[in-house]
Amino acid sequence: MTLTLEAALADLPAKPRVHELSKRVGTTSKEMLAVLGERGLTISSASASVPREVAIAVIEQYLGEPPVEVLPPPGELVDEPSAVSDDAPAGEPADRSAGEPA
Repeated sequence: MTLTLEAALADLPAKPRVHELSKRVGTTSKEMLAVLGERGLTISSASASVPREVAIAVIEQYLGEPPVEVLPPPGELVDEPSAVSDDAPAGEPADRSAGEPA
């Protein structure tokens, strides 16, 4: 069974239990307790419940897709790295070797 973000979020209760959350993302309850601990929650049992907002964030952490690069609107300029470094004197290329004469 392939786990998807949409399937894991479907019918998520207001306070899902740790064991249910771990099942939705395909990990163990022990691992889920560790992840929740890293988020600052003190939970010691797989039968404990977690706030829905935390559950959604954890599901997205496990199954979320990488963020899509947002492109600027057409016509807007994009800052591109300069070919000349800031520490090179004006008018001189930045990639000159130290041993070359000017």
